[in-house]
Formats: sequence, structure tokens, C-alpha cells
Amino acid sequence: MAKENIQNSWKKIQLCKRLYSYLVFHYPLLILVLFCMALNSVLSIGRTALSKFLLDDVLLNSPKSFFRNYGYSQLEILLGLCTAAAIIAIFLGITKFGQDYLHQYLIARVTVDIQNEVFHHLLYFPMEFFNRQKVGDLLSRFTNDMNMVQISLRYLYGDFFLQPITLITAMAACLYYSWQLSILTFIIFPAVIVPLVQMGKKIHRRARSRQMGISEVTQEMQQVFGGIRVIKTFHAEEYQSKEFQAKNEHFFRRAMKVQKSQAMAKSIIELLNNLGLPLIMGVGGYFIIRGGLDLTPGDLIAFIGATALMFKPVKSLSKAYNGLQEFLAGVKRVFELKELPKDPSYSEGNRKFPGLKKKMEFSHVFFEYEEGKPVLQDISFEAKAGEIIAFVGPSGVGKSTLLDLILRIYHPKQGEIRIDGVPIQDFELGSYREKIAVVGQDPYLFHRSIRDNIAFGRKDVKEEDIIKAAKAANIHDFIASLPQGYDTVVGERGVMLSGGQRQRITIARAVLREFSILLLDEATSSLDTESEKTVQEALERLMKGHTTFVVAHRLSTIKNASKIIVLSEGKVLAQGTHERLMEECEFYRNLYEMQFSSSPSPSTSITDPNK
Repeated sequence: MAKENIQNSWKKIQLCKRLYSYLVFHYPLLILVLFCMALNSVLSIGRTALSKFLLDDVLLNSPKSFFRNYGYSQLEILLGLCTAAAIIAIFLGITKFGQDYLHQYLIARVTVDIQNEVFHHLLYFPMEFFNRQKVGDLLSRFTNDMNMVQISLRYLYGDFFLQPITLITAMAACLYYSWQLSILTFIIFPAVIVPLVQMGKKIHRRARSRQMGISEVTQEMQQVFGGIRVIKTFHAEEYQSKEFQAKNEHFFRRAMKVQKSQAMAKSIIELLNNLGLPLIMGVGGYFIIRGGLDLTPGDLIAFIGATALMFKPVKSLSKAYNGLQEFLAGVKRVFELKELPKDPSYSEGNRKFPGLKKKMEFSHVFFEYEEGKPVLQDISFEAKAGEIIAFVGPSGVGKSTLLDLILRIYHPKQGEIRIDGVPIQDFELGSYREKIAVVGQDPYLFHRSIRDNIAFGRKDVKEEDIIKAAKAANIHDFIASLPQGYDTVVGERGVMLSGGQRQRITIARAVLREFSILLLDEATSSLDTESEKTVQEALERLMKGHTTFVVAHRLSTIKNASKIIVLSEGKVLAQGTHERLMEECEFYRNLYEMQFSSSPSPSTSITDPNK
């Protein structure tokens, strides 16, 4: 148990050191805030000294008066003290503003730095991570947990780094006024620290549980809003509301446990602090009456003021300690993302990809998403430059996976994919993907303008190039008819547009790329007949002069392909032209005839534009 506590404490220290490393990067600003804080502390102590002189030199006219020894009258001393108090007040305001504003600026700047760094790192994770990770959990880490990073930074810098300055200054003042009373005051400190440490451990455990609850609630909301059409279709509003309420209530109970622990810690600290003050007053007053210490009434009042200043950072440090126990749980969840490895593809190759010049080869390729569950087995074929290669077979046989392997979204577990004799992993990933265009079944548009969606991923694209691409995709006339034209915002996932319009915008996006390989993943399967015809015309223009790999559910659309590869149970069953397969492959013939007989009208077929 003790070993586990030591390990947990060490992990927390490492997290704090990691946060501090971001603060140190902005050291000029950090030093400036430190200067403002130190000056503010000295001025605050100076203000307590004024109360001593006011009492001893002005009100009581004590024989130990400091200023009377220099021949000043009571009124002159009073005027001087008032002037000093006014000057101190002005500089306190200035230093307080500098301290607070610069402190908040520094914390916000560092939080943004961390958020940008983690987000950038996240974009380079392998696809397997996103397949298994819940979107709601990622959103929670970038909202709730990132907020906890900001609060933790405030505690670490604003309290653990700056408050000791006030504490040391106040302790020095206490020792100056009365070293005997100071010893009594310092003995009280351990009584504050011991319960603080015990409560902190409990707060940390409960806070991590609460953060998991926030993640669950966020995930539930994300699913509901993403599937709102299904919920309404099945009249499941009440059912879904109860599901959400159950998760929210569970989170509420976790959150209240954290609040209870925090409230108890604050109460204990406040109680010990409040009990310490009357003890000091009683002991100090007793010795003034008895004359046992060289202590004036002014010294006692100033000492109490300095003690109050000393206990303020103690309370702040106590609050910060308990706060860190709570919020470091969120910090850990954020940095967990930073510690995950990037997709190795980004660092594998260093050769610039010139494009496919001669042929692409799949050589005995195996692939599986889960260990022991093969999706593709011993896949071998070649595609010559300019050919159209179609993949056909039942659903789930691995057709789209082949496109992902070409795109290097996933990597073969065994075997090799080569382009012009070079393994594709030898090419630098950025230059490799620059030469590949993709049009999928479910076109994804961002909540941006049509112009931004067409030019997505490319810098400094000229307006005429965007219009040219839109014309090639048969979408320019529609865009021009819109009130805001290319500045029209399409809504989340392109919800403001029809399926055919979204698909043609993604085709325009592909046209802008100087690609040599085109991947079509059931690009027309979800469209109506009229939209399919328009999209098909755009696709044929896009395919011209490029090596194209097509996944098609409807076999009638790919019968003019250069080569058709038939997949069954993750293996290549046969390959050849449509005519050859109809003669030699019973599986393909049965599949084609079954689809053709069940279709009331033939679909538009992909023709080879290179012939």
C-alpha cells in the first residue's frame, strides 16, 4: 500500500513537472509576474507596519515611539502615515493589476499551447486508434479535461510558485515583530498540513472517477445528436431521455463525492486557521500586560496583520493542493493522448513519390484488423498505369480495405505493395498521398463554405482553379445559382446539400489534386438514377489518364473495367475482364446474373475513358 502511494505521488510530481516545463518556455513573462508578486507582497507587509506606527506613535503616544525620537509631532506623523498609505495603495493597485492580468495571460497562453500540441499529435495517430476510441471521450478530453489543465496551471504557478513569496515575506515580518510569537505560529502549520494530505488522496481518486463520468455523458450526447433521425424514426425520445438521465445521475453522484471531500478539507483548514488567531491574540496580549516580552501594542497589531497575510497563502496553498488532487486527474487524461505513438507511416519513407508510371503490384498481402481474424489472405495482382481495376465480391470481403491499404491508412501484416518496383512505405507519406484522389460512398463535407470544401487540404488555390474543378464535376451551375455562390456554408457534414451535390463537390475536391491514382469506393451506390448519371459523367472525366481502383456493389457499373478482381472470403477467387469472368468464373456469373435480374433498370456503367 505504501509503495503504491509513493508511486502515485511520483506520478503526480511528474505531471506537475511536465506542466512547469510549458511555463518555463515563457520565462520572461514568468519573471515579470514574479516581480509584480514580490513587490505586492512587500507593499502589503508595509501596510501592516503603518498600523503599528499609527497605534504606538499617534494614538498611544508610546515612549517607544519610533518617529517621536526624531522630533515629529503626532499630527505630522499622522499626515506622513496617511501619505504613505495612499502611495502604497496606488502601487498595490498597479502591481495587483500587473500580477493578475499577466498571470491569467500566461496561464491561457500555456493552455492553448498544450491544446494545440496535443491536437496536432492526435491527427497523426493510426486509424486503429480512431476505430476503437469513442468520439465523446476525445471531446471530453479536449473540453472538460483541458479546462482542468488550465486550472491546474493556475494552482501550480499562481499558488505553488507565487504564494510562497507572500508567505516568506510575511514570516520575515512576523520574526521582526516578535520571534517568540512567530515560533508559536509556526507550530500551528503542521496541524493544517496533516489533514490536508489525507483528504487530498481521497479527492484525487474521486476526481478521476468523476472525469470518467463526464466522458460517458459527453459520449451519450454525441451519439444522440448524431443519431437523432433514428431516435425520431423509432419514436424513442422518452427511451433515450431516460438513458441519458441515468448516466447523468451517475455522474452527479460521482461529482458530489468530490464536492463533499473538498468542502470537508476547506472546513478543516478554516477551523484551524480561525483557532490560531485567538491563540496568538491571547498570548501576545498576556505578555504585553505582564511585560514579559519587548512587545508594544502596535507590534502585536502588526504581528496579527502579518499573520493574517501569512495564513492567506497557507489557505491558498491548501486549496491548491486539494484542487490539484482533483484536477490532475484531467491533466493525466490529456497527457495520455500525448504519450500515445504516432502512425509509423509518417516517419517510414523519405523518397518523394513521383506518381505511378508503370504499374502497382500486390504481392502475397495479408491483413487483419484483430489478431487471429484475417480479412485479406494472400492477395496478389498487378495494375498497369492508366488501367481501371475493379474489386467485386460480397459485403465484408475486404474490398474497401484494399483501397485503405493503397492509401496507407492501414498496413499489410504480411506481404508487400509496390509501385514501379518500390515498396510504397519507402515513399514519404505526404508526397505519396498528394498523388492519390479519393471519392467515397459517404462524401464528407466540413461545416465551411463550398469554396473551402473544394480547396480542402490545399494552400493558395486560385479562384479560377476552383471554378474549373467545379465545372469538371458538373456542380458549377448549381453553385452559381445559390445566393452566396461559392461562399455558401454547407452545414455539418454537408447537410444543406443532397447526396449527389455532396458527391460532386468531393469530385471537384479530387480534380484539384495533381494525382496519378484514383480510388472510387462505391461512389454512386447511394444516389438516385438522375444524380448517378450526373456524377458518373464527372467521374469519367476524373478517371481519364489516371490509374483507377473501383469498389462497386452493382456489378453492372464496372463491366467495362480493364480488370475485375473477384474476392471471396478474403482471397482472390478470379481476375480478368467482365467477358472472361462471365465465361470462366461461376461465382462471378451467378453474382452478376442475380443482381441484373433483380434490377428493374440497368445502372449507368463505368466505361474506360482511356480506350
